[in-house]
Amino acid sequence: MFEAILDAIISVLRLNFPTHKIYDEKIQQGFDKPAFFVRILPVANEFTGRYRREKSLIIDITYFGGNDTNLENYKMADDLGDLFQLVTTTQGVYMPKKQRYQIVDGDLHFMFDVDVVEILKEKEGPVIQEINFNKEV
Repeated sequence: MFEAILDAIISVLRLNFPTHKIYDEKIQQGFDKPAFFVRILPVANEFTGRYRREKSLIIDITYFGGNDTNLENYKMADDLGDLFQLVTTTQGVYMPKKQRYQIVDGDLHFMFDVDVVEILKEKEGPVIQEINFNKEV
């Protein structure tokens, strides 16, 4: 599930910003700008039923602009907000919530929340073939 969401986000970025480098694990020192760094921050994992688990994630897309200006970052925040109205993966469609951004040391951090509900499969075990029940009166 994490991989599907990460792949979907990276695909959207590659399609819309083909000249930008995209990193999804570690930021390499001396990387070329403009670039994106995408990471998923799990914040909650709760079982809400026998076969149901709800996860809350924060997606953080960091943009390292070529000009390092606030105006460039504001424009990119608007563009990313338009691009991520929905996140379509191979496993489903997710609606981002609470889009927000901040600029830290000249770099844009565009973030949104995604809630995921997983339906877990019942664990298969041995099936009881015969039950012997002895009851004395």
